[in-house]
Amino acid sequence: MLVYFILLLSVALNVLLVWFTRKVQTEYILYIRDNIEALAAVQSNFDEHLEQVNNMEMYFGDQTLVGLLEHSKFVKEQTVEFLSILQDLDEEEAEE
Repeated sequence: MLVYFILLLSVALNVLLVWFTRKVQTEYILYIRDNIEALAAVQSNFDEHLEQVNNMEMYFGDQTLVGLLEHSKFVKEQTVEFLSILQDLDEEEAEE
């Protein structure tokens, strides 16, 4: 009888642990997604500012700024891709 009680307790604790782990993961993914969205907004503002500086007559065509602009666009693309992955994870979690 004691063995059945311990088995039942073990199963209940394992189910509770799995539920808690999933909940923490979901909240962590949402936290990361929100921060990545904020980072993407900052990156977008930086891109716009950099584009304005690059179009100024004094700096127009400067190779350093052109390289910086290309690097900024690459970082923005990577950030957006990472954000879309996190959003896909969030949508899969909502479906379950």
